[in-house]
Amino acid sequence: MHYEPLNTLYYKSPQTHDGVYLSRFHSEGTVKLPVDIHGQQAFYCCTSQMLEMVEHIYRLDKKISEIWEELPGKSKERHFVSALIEEIMWSNGIEGVHSSKQELRKAFDAATERTNRKEKFRGLLEGYMRMLQHDKILVQFSVDIRNIYDTAILPDLDAVDAPDGDIFRKGGVSIVTATEKEKHHGILPESELIKFIDSALGYLENNNHSLVSIAVFHYLFGYAHPFYDGNGRISRFLSSLFLSKNLNLLIGWNMSQTISENKKSYYDSFDICNDKRSMGDITPFVLYYLSVVEGSALGILKSLDEAKAKLDYYDEVLETISAGSLSDLSIEILQSLLEVTLFSDKGISLGGISRYVEVGVATIRACMQNMIIKGYPVVMQRDGKMKLYRLDIPKLDSLAAQET
Repeated sequence: MHYEPLNTLYYKSPQTHDGVYLSRFHSEGTVKLPVDIHGQQAFYCCTSQMLEMVEHIYRLDKKISEIWEELPGKSKERHFVSALIEEIMWSNGIEGVHSSKQELRKAFDAATERTNRKEKFRGLLEGYMRMLQHDKILVQFSVDIRNIYDTAILPDLDAVDAPDGDIFRKGGVSIVTATEKEKHHGILPESELIKFIDSALGYLENNNHSLVSIAVFHYLFGYAHPFYDGNGRISRFLSSLFLSKNLNLLIGWNMSQTISENKKSYYDSFDICNDKRSMGDITPFVLYYLSVVEGSALGILKSLDEAKAKLDYYDEVLETISAGSLSDLSIEILQSLLEVTLFSDKGISLGGISRYVEVGVATIRACMQNMIIKGYPVVMQRDGKMKLYRLDIPKLDSLAAQET
């Protein structure tokens, strides 16, 4: 059933607006929140649609986990890296911040190699990587958010946009339309801002990071707008972190792309609840946010299902075309190349293959040269001075067709 926003009802039927608000606010299914929106206590109505979406998300999560467990360990690692880079790229893009896969990959390499090399977005990338051990990232108070912000967002901002308060900003900030008309301004003074964020975090913690409470927090953080710049990126980072406590990490790492597919709805859902005529009712945003989580889960399930099917199919193809003509080591090398091709946006070096199959680089090189001479679909590409290897899938398909 469609949930009509109160600000829409105000224009559609102003004589019934106040009555509907009171009915919703005092309903048994209403959850009142420990913060105010424009002087009205914030709340949401626990609708049947909301409950159905939460149940569906958990069913999708179970299916994702089942497929995930069937994938080889190295495939999982590569899929995580690709998903991580995509999430950051899409999240940056929502805010108009350009970041290419190439520069994010450089930041990832600098982080994983633990060098002192400074790369743009390295701090943000390292923050997402820490979600693999989400229990080590504690977010209980405003200062915890500031600590994450200083590491993940601040290094890539202009100095003029840095927070100037004790924790957040002490000056005002406005969200404007394309015509520079103010449509929302963040909370002031900073003492009230800190109190607001701490209350929102307390609500989240008390509700064990449930999907609905994460949706509520995402809205409240956006409403408070605690920083001069980077609010959207840190908010989506926090959402991914909180979602990872109850769902497969990949769902949280697909949120930004799902939002980007209809970015207007993302901002419209904020605008609806920010409107004073909505009287603190943030139900429309909660429903929207859950639809994003649901869409993200559906996207991940589809991509994993397809990847698993391809892996199984090409495993059989490699086994067929290599039967009796290649050593066990060469077949293992082909398997590593297949996983890289299907689960990564980047090839693998001879050193990488060496670590994968636990054989020296010289031996790997000899096997690779032998396979290329025999016409196996191994292709090389350069990344700077480094040679990276993948499988040529169209050529592999051609070889498979010849066998049949």
